[in-house]
Amino acid sequence: MKANLYLILSMIVFLTACKSENDSADQTEESKVATILPTGIPFAELGQSMELLSQTVPNPETFADSLQADGGFAWWVRALPYEGGNIFFEGEFIDERNYSEEKLYSSKVNRIRIETPALATEEGIHIGSTFKKLMEVKGDKTLTPTPIPSLGYLDVEDEAGHIHYLFKLDQEVFQNILEQANLLSVIPEETPVSMIVIM
Repeated sequence: MKANLYLILSMIVFLTACKSENDSADQTEESKVATILPTGIPFAELGQSMELLSQTVPNPETFADSLQADGGFAWWVRALPYEGGNIFFEGEFIDERNYSEEKLYSSKVNRIRIETPALATEEGIHIGSTFKKLMEVKGDKTLTPTPIPSLGYLDVEDEAGHIHYLFKLDQEVFQNILEQANLLSVIPEETPVSMIVIM
């Protein structure tokens, strides 16, 4: 009798723990829904003042600011630690020949680079989602791939524009992709989304 009671109590504890884990997984998925839009994320949008981001983002005191330069252009980058990753806000490109701090600090958000799984698109795509899932919700007719050989990424743009899904590929897969007419056909299905960029 005591053995049966112990077994029943053990099963109840086990099932409660499983339900708790499932509920927490469901809440995590729900919290990711519809937070990445073509115009931005809930607390920042394309075209917003880079300087005024401090008034709209959570925990603005954690911002890490830097100046990036490449190809004759400079731009302001503000990195925000966010739930297990980072969100990078990149300002407008300023021609280095006409560079001034005034232009830098008055620039608008030009790109939002998401490197945290805590945000997702309306269809539930987030950092870590597989290429297979992206294909299931978007279909190859709506996606335009662009290789970025120097970085080893394949940029897959949604036909609606503004949202880009970046996949980091190993060198062998990347070489196979460059030799194919249909770039999407040779990406391994389980390849995860590494970054999502709104621009």
